[in-house]
Amino acid sequence: MARTGARPGDWTVTPLPGQVSALAFTRRYAPPDFRHLQRGVVPEVMEDRWFIVWHDDALWVHRSSTGVCCYRLRFAPADGGFVVTEALANRDPSQHTGTDDHDIGMLGFLLDSVLRDVPRRG
Repeated sequence: MARTGARPGDWTVTPLPGQVSALAFTRRYAPPDFRHLQRGVVPEVMEDRWFIVWHDDALWVHRSSTGVCCYRLRFAPADGGFVVTEALANRDPSQHTGTDDHDIGMLGFLLDSVLRDVPRRG
């Protein structure tokens, strides 16, 4: 099982390339959920496919097997919570072959999984 508490440098990663697509991904998170997302995820076994880290005021989502950055999300405070203000997807075909529809679904699934699997501690 993956552990929470990711920091930059915990995993060998590559940056988001210049080829990106802005996704129409909108979500609102309550403050406790946003804090859980900010903790990130460090893979511990092969089945943990994602390294997720908060860095430079954004949530970065990397494939754990390659270190390739697939997504970057930025957030802003709104209505007592936090909303996604920018979602970018990697569009370098040598690194990531997702489509906008697939990536929107994948991001929702990944973030929901992080929130479902992370123990709730303040």
